[in-house]
Amino acid sequence: MNKIEIVEIRFFADLNHFLMKSGDANPISAEIQIGQNIKDLIESFGIPHTEVFLIMVNNNPADFNYKLKKDDRISVYPKFFNFNIEEISPIQDYHFEEYKFILDVHLGKLTKNLRMLGFDCKYENNYDDLQIIKIGVEENRIILTRDIGILKFTKVRYGYLIKSQNPDEQTQEVLLRYNLHKRINPFSRCMECNALISKVEKKKVIDKLEPKTKLYFEEFTQCTNCQRIYWGGSHLEKMNLLIEKLVGEC
Repeated sequence: MNKIEIVEIRFFADLNHFLMKSGDANPISAEIQIGQNIKDLIESFGIPHTEVFLIMVNNNPADFNYKLKKDDRISVYPKFFNFNIEEISPIQDYHFEEYKFILDVHLGKLTKNLRMLGFDCKYENNYDDLQIIKIGVEENRIILTRDIGILKFTKVRYGYLIKSQNPDEQTQEVLLRYNLHKRINPFSRCMECNALISKVEKKKVIDKLEPKTKLYFEEFTQCTNCQRIYWGGSHLEKMNLLIEKLVGEC
């Protein structure tokens, strides 16, 4: 049996959200077995590896495979901690050519908000955990979830635990987490099926319109997949106000 030793581990900024739940003080004197994997130690405090951006051990950067030693001093940082890492390689790479998400069954309203802002969000209310993980890995999607257990699977590389229960606050969390403000492209994606939408001539959809819609509106867009039709009106004004709120408060 490996010898039990003590290390000191400190979590910074948003990672303290997890410690508040567990009641652990910070910094923490933790018992470890010599040679134990640092990833396992971090996750023993309820912190998924997807939440960790940088690990420093004895003032040197370390990765999840680091084997713990007696008296190690460990600092663990999330993505947005104000820390100069110009010459340090972080564990997580948060730069994507395209930000694509898959959301768990509890985040239907967040899905609609993100699609409204133009982001590719895969969602079905019957996905189970293993399906979400499989799609996330195969399609290089970021998993957004309220279930911490999903993010602890070793196969999961990109993911974020949504903290708020309010859909608008959840949306702001995601925008801030991934610095998405300059990537917003409102009303470019179908809020129902996630496909892109494009302009369509009125004469091509007129048979599908309600009488008042035919009379008062001239410009339309249509989903390239489910054929849902969109036009301006009071609902569009409400969505524009919501977008201003979501973006303005971030």
